[in-house]
Amino acid sequence: MEGEVKKSSFKFEGYRITRSLFEIGVEEDGDELSLGFMPRGTIYKDDSRFSLEITFTAKGEKEGFTAEVTAEANFKFENINFEEGKISPLFLVNAPAILFPYIRAYISTLTSLSGLPTVLLPVLNLTNMGEVLKNNISII
Repeated sequence: MEGEVKKSSFKFEGYRITRSLFEIGVEEDGDELSLGFMPRGTIYKDDSRFSLEITFTAKGEKEGFTAEVTAEANFKFENINFEEGKISPLFLVNAPAILFPYIRAYISTLTSLSGLPTVLLPVLNLTNMGEVLKNNISII
């Protein structure tokens, strides 16, 4: 075997949708799909756990819908050093990248089961979300 596979020190334990608002309104002219997000997280150092919450909004002019979904994901971690003012990319980049596909699938399912054309959210570069999340993390 060429290389040894190492277990990650960061483990996804699961997710759940904690809030969902979906409204169908009037279709508007244009193809604009507006997207927004608000992430926040809590690092529980003593329990080696991380809880990530993302509130994601999507508004489709052409389809005439607005969706606001809040999802929460839980992670376990080992041997992660918390230097003063420095948070690992595992929390800022990897965690949102793990949770976001579930939000995408949820919105696609909501739109398709609502009689609208299925809305497939684009794959997003979540680097900006990591920057926002960095300012919205509590360490306890």
